[in-house]
Amino acid sequence: MSNGWGNDITMCNGIGCNLKFGCYRFKAIPNEHWQAYFTETPVTNVGGVSLCEYFWPTEEFNKINNDRKTDRGELEQSSE
Repeated sequence: MSNGWGNDITMCNGIGCNLKFGCYRFKAIPNEHWQAYFTETPVTNVGGVSLCEYFWPTEEFNKINNDRKTDRGELEQSSE
């Protein structure tokens, strides 16, 4: 997840966020010398659902999400 020079991104500590394990801002390897972080986790939790305008999905998150969409599509087709 690192480009060798560190990450020139604002990272997130993920406190109180249910999306953190699928977010690059949480999972990226921080630069050991200098790394920017959000001062507060930019997440809003509504009814147990985390919403974040800065969410940056990891490749793994996208793969899982795409697999679920495929599964739903197959289920909908088989029920017709």
